Amino acid sequence: MPKTRRYLSKREDAFVTAYVRCGNGTQAAKEAGYSGKDDTLARIARANLKKSRIREAIKAMRQEIEDREAKILSLVRGKEWLTRVVLGEEKTVVDGPEGPSVRPFSDASRVNAFKALSETMGWKVEQVKMKHSGKVGVEGEVTARVEVVVPAKLTREEWDKLWGKKEEEPKKEKEKENPK
Repeated sequence: MPKTRRYLSKREDAFVTAYVRCGNGTQAAKEAGYSGKDDTLARIARANLKKSRIREAIKAMRQEIEDREAKILSLVRGKEWLTRVVLGEEKTVVDGPEGPSVRPFSDASRVNAFKALSETMGWKVEQVKMKHSGKVGVEGEVTARVEVVVPAKLTREEWDKLWGKKEEEPKKEKEKENPK
């Protein structure tokens, strides 16, 4: 329990939590277990909100929520950036003999971004293999095929559904049953 809430009674603590959630003193007093009609509950709420320890606890709880939301937002933005790197949509500045230039991230950097992104999703990447075709692409980069081995936590159907692949197996079975 945060230091500012340590000195509150159980009812006061419940009032603080309810008040931060709903922003209505009368409703917060009711949810905290105070009894009476709305005018009585409003009077209790006003009295509670005049207490410095309750105001401090409300301020601390709101700050805690704001900090948590900022952390979540930064995690989401980090995942979005890693996704753009993996997809080759993000660029980096590279110093070269002719000065700095903007280029896509290297294949190795994209693989590392994929590993980092996978970890944030709870996946354990066992192996990443890169196979270069040897052909030079339009921008002078070597094209690569990345193969990732992830332990199966999903069934094949769940995996295909997650990645938007259509099931082709039922079609093959129908073709075997009805040869042309």
